[in-house]
Amino acid sequence: MKSKVECEWVRSWVKTHQAVQGALLSCMYTALDYAQTGLIAAVFFFKMMEWWYQSAEERMSAPTVYPPPPPPPPPKVAEEGIPLPPDRTICPLCSQKRANPSVVTVSGFVFCYTCIFKYVSQVRPPDSC
Repeated sequence: MKSKVECEWVRSWVKTHQAVQGALLSCMYTALDYAQTGLIAAVFFFKMMEWWYQSAEERMSAPTVYPPPPPPPPPKVAEEGIPLPPDRTICPLCSQKRANPSVVTVSGFVFCYTCIFKYVSQVRPPDSC
């Protein structure tokens, strides 16, 4: 009797096992059937997102053209200073057209080399530098 019960149990277990195996295979085949469509949809989605954010970055990185700022006001002349002539080609020291122009790096003003050399030599003693 025991062997008959065991055989029935084995048969039911095999049938259950086959049913579970069939269900798993069915799920796997269904997943593989839709995997191709899902993969194509995922690639399309990611490419669309890449395009979307790339166009946003291009809009952000596009240079914005602003108008140039207005020029600074002309410098104020000190009481004991030398006024600047209205024509920029004239030396402020000798009031003639500049010959051998040279820039004073501290102020950025342009003078004749001989004029500024004499002026600096008279105003500053040679040992002050």
